[in-house]
Order: sequence, then C-alpha cells, then structure tokens
Amino acid sequence: TLLELNNPELPGASPKLAVEVSNDKVKGRFVTAKEDIEVGEVLFCESPYSCVLLPPYYSSHCCSCLVQLVAPVPCRFCTQTRYCSGSCRDTAWSGHHQYECGQLDLLHSVGIGHLATRTVLAAGRDSLLSIKGAVKAGTYHSMASDPYSRVFNLQHHLDRLPVEEVFQYTLTAALLVTMLNKNTAFLSPERAVAGLPGKLRPVKPGMEVEDKVLHYIGGLILRHLAQLVGNAHAVTELLEGEDGDVQQVRLATGIYPSASMMNHSCIPTIINSFTGPKLVVRAVSTVKAGMEVTNCYGPHYRRHTYVERQEMLSNQYMFRCLCKACTDQKERTYLERFKAYQCKKCKGAVVNNKCEECGEAWEKVSDDQFDSFYAMIESDQDADIETLKKAEKILSTMLFCHNQTLARVRDRLARAEADRGEYGAALVYLRQAMETTAARFGSDSIEFGHELLKLTDVLVALHGDGGVDVKTVNIVDG
Repeated sequence: TLLELNNPELPGASPKLAVEVSNDKVKGRFVTAKEDIEVGEVLFCESPYSCVLLPPYYSSHCCSCLVQLVAPVPCRFCTQTRYCSGSCRDTAWSGHHQYECGQLDLLHSVGIGHLATRTVLAAGRDSLLSIKGAVKAGTYHSMASDPYSRVFNLQHHLDRLPVEEVFQYTLTAALLVTMLNKNTAFLSPERAVAGLPGKLRPVKPGMEVEDKVLHYIGGLILRHLAQLVGNAHAVTELLEGEDGDVQQVRLATGIYPSASMMNHSCIPTIINSFTGPKLVVRAVSTVKAGMEVTNCYGPHYRRHTYVERQEMLSNQYMFRCLCKACTDQKERTYLERFKAYQCKKCKGAVVNNKCEECGEAWEKVSDDQFDSFYAMIESDQDADIETLKKAEKILSTMLFCHNQTLARVRDRLARAEADRGEYGAALVYLRQAMETTAARFGSDSIEFGHELLKLTDVLVALHGDGGVDVKTVNIVDG
C-alpha cells in the first residue's frame, strides 16, 4: 500500500516539505525541509497529471495504469491500445482516448507532443475555455486546488530557446491543434455522433471553431511542449529479459507538478522509483530543517565529469549548475582520481600532476613495461591469468588504488580465478575491485549492487566447495 501524503501547499508531498521562491530568476521556486528528514523517508508519493505509455509497451502494459497485462482488454474501436480491465478502458475513454482513438500514429510521430496533447485533453475543453481570460491577462497563477494551474505555471524557457527550436515546436503545436479541430470532437462537442465514436457530423456554416480559440489551445500545447523538455519524468520499471538479465526500462513519460518543484543538484538528496505511474521519492541523505531538497536531472557527479554535466544542463535545462560538486575545486575533479597515478610519497591520487592529499608535485616517468600492460588492459586484449597477475602487480605500484584500469584488471583476475575454481583467490581480487566501485559510485548504488551479486556467487561457490563457513562478510562503504 502506498502512502497518502497530505501537504496543502504541495499535493502529494510530505508535510515536512515547503515551496520557497528565490529572487534569483535561475533558481525560481524550490523545495526545502521544514523539519529534519532522515534517510529513507518518503518525500513525495504523487500521481501524474498526465502520462503516456511509450509505443513499444502497448502490447505488454495497460495504457491506463501501466501494469503488465495478463488478459488484455482492447479498445472497442481501435486495435492499438490495450488495458488490464474494462474499468481502465472506460476511464481512459472518457478522459482522453475518445479523442486519441484513430489518431495515435500521428501522436506517436511527434514524441513529447503526445504528452503535451494529453495534458490539454486531461484539463478538458470547458475548463480551458473558462480560464482563457486569466491566461491572457497573465493572472492564472498556481493554486493547490487547481491541478492544471500547477502544470501551466511550470518553467518553459520559451523566451530563451533558439529560434529554430521555437519554430519547430510551433509547427508541432499547429499540427496538433489542427488534428484536434478537424479529426475530433474535443473543440466541437456538437459534432460527436452518439453511439458512433470516430464519426463526426460535418461542420455547419457559421459553427466553425473560432480562430482565437484555435490560437489559444495551440498556444497551450506549445507551452506544454516547451515545459515538458525540462519537466517531464521518465516512468521506469525493472523488467527481466529472457536471459534473466534485469534492466531498468523507460516505460512511459509523465508530468508530476509537485516533484517538478525540486531543483537540480549533481549530488542529489533523493532517489525516484515508480509503482505503476505513481512516483515515489525517498531521501538518500539526511536533510536538516531549512535545507533545500534536490533532485538529479540526469548529470550525476559520480557518473559524469564537470564539463559534461554543465554542457548537458545548459543544452536541455538552460542553466549553469552551482552545486557543491560544480563549485568546489576538489569535487570538480572528483572523477579524475579514478584515472589517477599514485603519489610516491603518500600513495594519494595525483590529479593535474599534483597529489590531492599531500600536495607533492609529480612527473610521469616513462616505463615501457607499465605502458605495455596499461595499453593491454585498456584495450581489453585477451591474456592468460599469469600475464594478468603480472599486469596487476606492475600497475598497482604506479596507479592510485582506486584507478578504474586497476579495478578492471582485478575484476578480470577475479573472473579468471573463479573460472578455474580458485574461489578464495577470486574473492581477494573481487573485494579490491569492489572498494573502487564503492569509492566511485557509493555503496548504495546500482553499480555496487551488481558487484554484490558477483560477491554472492563467489561466496556461495566457496561455501559449497568447503572452503569457508560463510557467516559474516564486511562490506566496504563508499
């Protein structure tokens, strides 16, 4: 069962959270903690305002609630959408599918445009026309009691997008509003024929939808297109392949107005997960009262360099990140230590020809044997176990203990030792490689989880081999 979080200011959020507004235009609205938050606490449990299943999953998942299908229930009128029950089918029909039925090929061809259209359909024609005056006057502000207002007021950056992109989005919006006008009864309910979905009465002279209404609805779709580039969430699920390999796949795209209030940090304080379309956000670090609660929009300090992160954020989200990982000089070079040489004085990481720990200057000394082994491991050349052992010995005298090339040779050695039944030797190398994984990605990361699976396999084999009686294994912490 999922929590029902009650926050009058931020629907679907923990009462421990508040939204604040910064005078800084880049920062805008952001989420802070009103009380101390502990690791593991649920901060958001939010259903999407609108959500679309991606086309590859139409045959395997319900188009309404996203559950995996057992006995699919089709749409009564088209062959594309499938549902888990008649209830889901009827809910989808009354909400949006009565207008999308027969138009899905077009909607699938415009990518995020499908979700922009779905957002307008979810709001409904009458509701959109009732707020037209406030929208035009610029007085349609975000209110917790009006879900659409919270979507409408999300950041869009239309004023800062390149002209070519705005032109492309505008063409897409024009196409979509034309589709709604010509091929559906969304803007002209009187054209619908009772009992004959998809059949429309011809437009009577003088009954055409006014241009100003088309421009208004088209403008809303354009706004949502621009918003969704930076505010849409990928709805994910863990799916097991035929070979038993488990992968996280992007199942759908949704818009979550409350969770979208969180700003980015390359060192996030939360992690996202999904139960169907419902977004569940948990804290991964303690947050003191008054501190900001941040999300990671993709560029993560343990997985991307400073330059890569700034480029990704600037291109998609139009801002320059000023989090600790991007402003602290040592944090900026965080990933460099995993390519670093070893300081001869203190064995610390040498970054930019200087030891991070003791400050000792360092110069690379040419060593043909080292260079040969380094190139062999970097290029994944085949090598026998004795050559790999020699490579590990030479590389470990020159490279920082958490260098990724050193971890790679140790991982290969662990595999080779396990393949020949030397599980005790494999365990030694695997533990060393795991220490590097924990140092780089953290001991709560998916990467470290994969290493734990390897460790488990080796320990089970070792126990079955009569090598050890495994009771407790100390796990390294990153």
